[in-house]
Amino acid sequence: MQSAFNVFFFARRLISVEEELRREQQKMSAALSYKQRVIDAQEQQIAALGAANSRLMSTNASLLSALSKQRYNAKSQANSEATPLLQNIADIGELKSSSC
Repeated sequence: MQSAFNVFFFARRLISVEEELRREQQKMSAALSYKQRVIDAQEQQIAALGAANSRLMSTNASLLSALSKQRYNAKSQANSEATPLLQNIADIGELKSSSC
């Protein structure tokens, strides 16, 4: 009788532990599922930020190139406008230094 009781008690304890382990497994599975969703969302966010960064870098390079060209053109225009003036000054200088 005592051994039958021990077997019954042991079986009930095993069932109880098994149920507890199942509950823990469900909790862990839910937590893991949540963490996986967070990771997936972060990966999407990282990809979107990477694409935005690429667009910004491209736009920045275009703006820098346009600014460079604008400065070069402004400098060239200033030089081309100043050339006749400098030539006139040089001519005047020659006239002053001539022995006439």
